[in-house]
Amino acid sequence: QDLRITSLRVETSPDQDVLSTGSPLQLTMEFVVNKPLVNVGLGNILETPEGARLFHLRTTDSMQIIPELKPGKYTARCCVAENPLMPGIYSVTVGAMADTRSLDYIPKAMAFRVAPTKKFDVSFQPILGSLHVDADWTLDRQSQLNGN
Repeated sequence: QDLRITSLRVETSPDQDVLSTGSPLQLTMEFVVNKPLVNVGLGNILETPEGARLFHLRTTDSMQIIPELKPGKYTARCCVAENPLMPGIYSVTVGAMADTRSLDYIPKAMAFRVAPTKKFDVSFQPILGSLHVDADWTLDRQSQLNGN
């Protein structure tokens, strides 16, 4: 095998064993390259336990194709500044490609849990969906009714 993924983990803060909603989401992948490779891409797919794909994170979307990897051990880190996942259990599928050739692919390589923070207090409102996306709202009063 030209490239073999050896480890995948979700980084959490030192005092927690779960990821909090809204905190940074960092996935760390370790892999071994056994022979020189060109035009390499790495990726993660985040999924619900039922297998619904929520989003993917690929090196080709942020740092472009990796032009060359020489034999050796590597660590790749992918960070999303604010975790958009709502509280629940999720899985990560990982893979690596060179041009259009699959180098390694591990479906549902790991599962992890996202815990609510005060911002996402489920006693205040039910959780709808799997993702939280911040949005700016405005409210404009167009007119008065009944003299109020």
